[in-house]
Amino acid sequence: MVKVTLNGTVLADSDKTVVVEGNHYFPPESVNTAALTPSSTHTTCPWKGVASYYDGTIGGKTVVNDVAWYYPETKEAANNIKGYVAFYKIARVRAGMDSRGQMNQLPSALVCFEMTEML
Repeated sequence: MVKVTLNGTVLADSDKTVVVEGNHYFPPESVNTAALTPSSTHTTCPWKGVASYYDGTIGGKTVVNDVAWYYPETKEAANNIKGYVAFYKIARVRAGMDSRGQMNQLPSALVCFEMTEML
């Protein structure tokens, strides 16, 4: 069983992940899409294809940018992870509002991002 949480909110939880290049890819039905917002970020892997990203969003506010990625369409060699979602093990943190309503960088200690593998 592998579980990903962000500030106590479960982002994904499954015993059916697929491990590719050391990353756990979660089946779409095991992902809490209510806590994820599509990002404008895209990257390309030569053998998997073009990845799309999600921001971690709690209470309508982005807590972590580009915390997860997935391949909506894959190259043939990666068909087993098409649509599956993977999460960074170390999150890039962006959270908090200043007095002008702008997002501020906060120390990573203020955001609890955790991936747990249970045997």
